[in-house]
Amino acid sequence: MPTASICGRKSLYRRVSTGNRSKISNLIEQLATDAEKGKGFDLADYLISEQARINQMRINRHNEFVDSYNAKLEQVLADENLTNQFNAMLGEQKAVRIINGGLSETEAENLITDFENVRNIVLSLRNVKNKEKRERI
Repeated sequence: MPTASICGRKSLYRRVSTGNRSKISNLIEQLATDAEKGKGFDLADYLISEQARINQMRINRHNEFVDSYNAKLEQVLADENLTNQFNAMLGEQKAVRIINGGLSETEAENLITDFENVRNIVLSLRNVKNKEKRERI
């Protein structure tokens, strides 16, 4: 992997991705270490390295979100008040979909148990609990 400075690589990546290719050869010569030059590193090596760095950042952000969500879900499941609020919200959504939406009970249950819906409820319950804590103080 190329070891040029992050600032240098970002500059190179930005110039290449915007179409300014007139100084690429010079930039690679300036940024590459002697070892990289000896191994024949070229523009593709730098672009691949930068894309790998971007991909890893995305993976890390996703993993952080999953960990955070799982922790919030555990909070809801461990707290009887939050569990009751969660079940009440699902029950209300189900009733609305049956009464106003004309759905069968099964169709309504399928909609309310969709991952995105459950995720939104879990995340909103955490906010409710934090709000309750602030009001008690």
